[in-house]
Amino acid sequence: MKNNIFSDQRLNYKDFLIIIVSWYFITLSSYYISEKDFASLLYINEILSFAINVLSHFVFLIIIYIYFNLLYDFSFSDLGFKFQFEKINFKALLTISTILTAGVLLINLNLNLGFNSSFFPIKLGENFFQVIYSDLPLLVITFIVLLFTAGVEQFLFNKVIFSLFDLYLPSFLAVIFSALFASLLFLEFNPAFILIIFISVIISNYLYIISDHNLFTPIIFYSYFLTLYIAFIYGFKYIYI
Repeated sequence: MKNNIFSDQRLNYKDFLIIIVSWYFITLSSYYISEKDFASLLYINEILSFAINVLSHFVFLIIIYIYFNLLYDFSFSDLGFKFQFEKINFKALLTISTILTAGVLLINLNLNLGFNSSFFPIKLGENFFQVIYSDLPLLVITFIVLLFTAGVEQFLFNKVIFSLFDLYLPSFLAVIFSALFASLLFLEFNPAFILIIFISVIISNYLYIISDHNLFTPIIFYSYFLTLYIAFIYGFKYIYI
């Protein structure tokens, strides 16, 4: 349990609740700025909404770091943000990313162009290579920016939620319950959204475990997953999620 922050006897359920409450406070604040009354005072387009989302993750990370540093003298390394190249499981990343990409592209290629839905807004069809080529720079930039967002969320999913469940449950059950819990953190109760997040967190937990509890393998995966999610599932108008 060396990599489990809750194995430190000074930490307990109180710290878990403070982290979760802080997350909800930042999430609701971000939503209020992007969607509610404040949005009527300032035009919030997709890019600005995305920037607000990234900034909210930064604020959350700073709050958590200050809390753990002042009370328990934890560094970023103690919180799991210690880069160890040799612990990144590139083989698992390549395998999962290939399967995920193939599945998303096949769905888009076979999509009925007359289908009216907010799902799968990028209709590849006969323009497959043209769409990929024209959007590639934006997708790369999105992936790089989302590494930070993914890092914060993977800390929450793996270092906080999974680690707490893993103290008291077998790892298999800890993965299931942490994925269920994590899928409700975004206050988005669309069944499709919950299922997508549930599956992605299960994969993230699996990568976290096989990478000797190192965060950077699931961070890379989750950033790639979010990039596909934004571009091929819900589209850039949903970039704030």
